[in-house]
Amino acid sequence: MELTIELQDGSTRTVPAGTPVGDVLGENGDHLAATVDNLVVSFHYRLLRSAKVIPLKYGSREGTEVYRRTLSFILSAAASKIFTKSHVVIGHSLEGGYYFDLEGEEELDGIKLKRLEEKMRELIKSDLELSRHYVSVKEAMGMFAELGRQDKVTLLKRNYLHDIAVYGLDGFYDFPVGPLAPRTGRLSRFAVSLYPPGFVLRFPDKKNIAKMPPASDQTRLFAVYHESKKWSQILHIANVGELNETIAKRKFPDCVHVAEALHEKKIASIADQLSARIHETRLVFIAGPSSSGKTTFAKRLGVQLRVNGIRPVAIGMDDYFVDRDRTPKDDRGEYDFEALDALNVELFNDHLVQLLDGREVTCPRYDFKSGLSLPDGHTLKLEDDQVLIVEGIHGLNDRLTPRIPRNKKF
Repeated sequence: MELTIELQDGSTRTVPAGTPVGDVLGENGDHLAATVDNLVVSFHYRLLRSAKVIPLKYGSREGTEVYRRTLSFILSAAASKIFTKSHVVIGHSLEGGYYFDLEGEEELDGIKLKRLEEKMRELIKSDLELSRHYVSVKEAMGMFAELGRQDKVTLLKRNYLHDIAVYGLDGFYDFPVGPLAPRTGRLSRFAVSLYPPGFVLRFPDKKNIAKMPPASDQTRLFAVYHESKKWSQILHIANVGELNETIAKRKFPDCVHVAEALHEKKIASIADQLSARIHETRLVFIAGPSSSGKTTFAKRLGVQLRVNGIRPVAIGMDDYFVDRDRTPKDDRGEYDFEALDALNVELFNDHLVQLLDGREVTCPRYDFKSGLSLPDGHTLKLEDDQVLIVEGIHGLNDRLTPRIPRNKKF
């Protein structure tokens, strides 16, 4: 059976059914993967119908994801040679890269990290093929059991009912969550840096592969991630496989209760901190993206504040939108209500200053139907036992409150 394949430049090729994507695109060191009718696939993917095939390079969103995923795979393969009594575990995004932990009997130091980097560069310089083949779940479980990867065995036990694609490199095997680049030689740009107790694999600039962004200090963010990991250990859910086991054994409701208790304990701690600073700090800002739970969090914090004898008062950022004709627009020409310039920052700061001075203000009321800010909102005044809670995506943005001293904000 012959297939008609449309290429990125609009030209077409006729190939037999079952032809790998890599054979259609040919050798190009910049190509990391491809899309087949918008589906991201590896060069091993066999074409079974006529389609449009577009190569993916670094700089595109999908191409950059393939680069990062493949580089992480190469790191794990290199680590399997360097650390014989431990294995690396990918954690979370950090410093323009991914944070990794070393789990096992060995400890990480600068010398071992240097050996890891050298092994990665050796694998990349050798331009080795990242092989892929399908195996049954039973075969895969046996393979990972021999490698001492019980986390993979546990995941496979509940998560797959069909053959799976296993990638291999220099005797190392894994099943990543998406396609990898065809060869190691296409991933030359990276950096690794010690970040105790683990390390960070850093990636090139998202748009310019020749540029490595400078490392940044994200101590506070890392502390949050570290605490999240501690909570996972308390819940005995360190990975997806353990989560599946918990659900299968019908123990998940207990985990929900413990997680809720941990969250409530944290909120109570925040309320205690606020209580200790009530005479100095009267403004509480809660930030987060849309639908992240800001309002729910604010209500739960309010309950804990009341326990401490503090009455919370909420102010809605939505009522401080500018009139519709002054609302900025995004790249698609649509109103961008998430932009800071969509808010009347000057009026908002005027009201905050007056409230902190003990004066009464009349908040505006934004009419979404007419797109107008109306001056007939509710009146507000802060009493001695009250704090003002403000929630919004710009809560941690100093440009939102330029006239408020930092020590007045929590």
